[in-house]
Amino acid sequence: MKLYQAFIYPIAKSYQNNSDRTPVRILHSYAFNKGKCLPPWSGINVKGWALDSGAFTADSQDSTIDHDAYMEYAASCSSEHIFGLDVIGDPDATQLNLEREWKAGLKTIPTIHFGQATQERIDWAKSGPTGKIGIGGIARRGFKDRWNHVVDVFRMAWPCKIHALGVSDPGILAAFPFDSADASIAMCIKFAQYDCYNLNMNIPQTTEKCWNLVAWRQDLERKLTAQWRPFWEAQA
Repeated sequence: MKLYQAFIYPIAKSYQNNSDRTPVRILHSYAFNKGKCLPPWSGINVKGWALDSGAFTADSQDSTIDHDAYMEYAASCSSEHIFGLDVIGDPDATQLNLEREWKAGLKTIPTIHFGQATQERIDWAKSGPTGKIGIGGIARRGFKDRWNHVVDVFRMAWPCKIHALGVSDPGILAAFPFDSADASIAMCIKFAQYDCYNLNMNIPQTTEKCWNLVAWRQDLERKLTAQWRPFWEAQA
């Protein structure tokens, strides 16, 4: 199981200061980091990365993402996974975006957001070039909503490789055979409070403490990989 950690420009120094430690997996948000720090990752020990459009970030800032520019960047990058450009709150428009990306030869992954899990939509998502889908729209919801959405998607999609967007809760990741997941890094009080909810720990805003959170998630990745390896080997 691969657990990607968000590369947020304001705390990039935490990664750089710890480049001699265990390599990290990076989730790169096109909208959040655009024009600030794009791959290659200067001075950072990276073992793999995934590209997300950052549609939620753009929507929350009342801005838009140029689809052509995103597709051009996605086509030129070397990421392990590329997530399609969502239109927040409009699954039909999102589907049109993904189909345009697929037609252009991009192997983008569609995301099933909270409240949008239907058998028809999941069957369509699985028909994409990777056969993999994402579960999203639950990062800021309560545990019950997150759990129920994950249950619904797995019930309708399995067997299928599934990525959990914005989820680092061990209670969920240990209960379902996700292929991969991603989580944000504490960068301000709002993010720190959210991570405290998941980890039950205080996270002072220093680069070393940020790295401690990175290391905690790396350990979680190792444990989840060991837990689910026999299951995935049996599925092969």
